[in-house]
Amino acid sequence: MLDEWGLTAYIEDAVIVVGELIANAARHALEADGHDETTATAWLGLVRRQQAVICAVADPSSCVPVLQHPGQLSESGRGLQIIEALTASWGCSRPQSSGKMVWARLPTPPQP
Repeated sequence: MLDEWGLTAYIEDAVIVVGELIANAARHALEADGHDETTATAWLGLVRRQQAVICAVADPSSCVPVLQHPGQLSESGRGLQIIEALTASWGCSRPQSSGKMVWARLPTPPQP
């Protein structure tokens, strides 16, 4: 999509951000809520806005993401730190009974 939008310079960051959002949903939302692979569903969306691309992942969990501060030798817990470093902002929709959406905003040049 970013290539179609003429934003090839942002593909690497977007791939990392989307990968972290999906990994967080798979690890913390789908597995933690006891969903099995046949019923668990997460959705990815990319939206082009004026001066930004919004990457969002919706999942069935009502647990909101929390920025961690793992020790230097920890093997996990840095996903949201990576997202925070690569984006202008990130957040989470208010959880509903059907789940939540976690999003990240990648700044881009204005649309022509």
